[in-house]
Amino acid sequence: MPHYTRHCTITSAILAHLCGWLLARPSRIGKAGIHLFYQQYRFLTKPATAAASVAMVYFLVAAVLFFIWFRNKKMVLTASVLMLLFAIAGAEYAYYDFTHNFSHQL
Repeated sequence: MPHYTRHCTITSAILAHLCGWLLARPSRIGKAGIHLFYQQYRFLTKPATAAASVAMVYFLVAAVLFFIWFRNKKMVLTASVLMLLFAIAGAEYAYYDFTHNFSHQL
């Protein structure tokens, strides 16, 4: 394995662990909401499962980019920019949802 791939893998694993730890620490109101209304997010209350789900998403994105790179090396930058724009749009939507949706403000 080339050393840059090793560094990317280690960095992704560390970031996934950090994200999983942060996701598993919701506020008291967040914990109550998960246990009462949003049972589908209960897997995020355990750091190991939250970190594993974040790592799966990281490696899925990396696999998609590798597949695009394998097929057409010139399209990787375009695909990366599109993924970044989708991520920014998703973050904006999540922020809007949590600030304007009444059920999240209780």
